[in-house]
Amino acid sequence: MITIAPDASPGSWLLAEALLRCESARERLEAAAVALQAIEAGCGWRARSVAFLQRELDVQGRALAAARASLPSIEAALRAG
Repeated sequence: MITIAPDASPGSWLLAEALLRCESARERLEAAAVALQAIEAGCGWRARSVAFLQRELDVQGRALAAARASLPSIEAALRAG
């Protein structure tokens, strides 16, 4: 996802950077989930460990989504003073 901040406020560039970092973190979480699925498929005896790690990735993914969703309201609050 490419985000371009408007010229209106320097704070918008900070928001755009935060959004890009969130997107990058989401992509890394997805790559880790894919890698875990490959491990689970190749090593059935490690299934419990992989399942645990997948649950943790899901928790981190939800936290990241919540943080990303709150960025615009944080920016608005900072602008309001």
